[in-house]
Amino acid sequence: MPIPTGNLTTTLREIALTLFKALVALGVFGAIIFAWGYSKAREQQAFTNSLPLPNEVRQDECAVWFVGSSTMARWNSMQQDMLPWTTHNRAIGGATLAELTTRFLNERRPQPPRAIVFYAGENDLAFGVSVDATASAFADFMAYKRKRLGTTPVFFVSVKPSPARWSIADKQTAFDAIVRAMAARDADLIYVDVRDRFLVDGRPGPFYEVDGLHLNAGGYAIFSDALHRSLATDLPASLVRYCQRESKHS
Repeated sequence: MPIPTGNLTTTLREIALTLFKALVALGVFGAIIFAWGYSKAREQQAFTNSLPLPNEVRQDECAVWFVGSSTMARWNSMQQDMLPWTTHNRAIGGATLAELTTRFLNERRPQPPRAIVFYAGENDLAFGVSVDATASAFADFMAYKRKRLGTTPVFFVSVKPSPARWSIADKQTAFDAIVRAMAARDADLIYVDVRDRFLVDGRPGPFYEVDGLHLNAGGYAIFSDALHRSLATDLPASLVRYCQRESKHS
């Protein structure tokens, strides 16, 4: 038997009203979930920003900190590659310069290492930060380093030209040029140029993992060779000899 038109209209209105109420409820629920997630993310970020750099340990006479983003954090063979230096990998995957500076400032009475090897700025540029702002953020790190660790030398490794970020190679080169100029002026900053060693026929060579961003063993061999040369040249000769002797006796 056919449903009267009036009853059909009422039924459709009731269904529409029910659906509308359900959508409103879902919207409210979604908003609550979003707010909860956002709040948790803010809490997690606040907690992270309250931490010092990773691997906060007491160091010996030959201690070198390796500070930076995932290029340093993923260097699993660092300890062996960088003998005779005592390496402390204090890098953070995905870190920007501002994040590294914040974590550095959370250090509790840090003991000055013999040197800091520093690799960062690549993420800032990739995330859309301008060259000048990235250079300014690095200058901020150096200023805070001088306040807390005095003349401890910082060995800045130039940005690697990777396949995944080849589109911003010009920005990387411009940033490197600013840091190189800073190093020519400041006695506590040493510029370690590795860029050209990563290029084959003007393009990034086979020094990367399949993601085209992170280094493979060949890439880290370039890093370690360049750093060994620079540390041996720019740190006091007596310290270099001492650490070499200590490494042989250990």
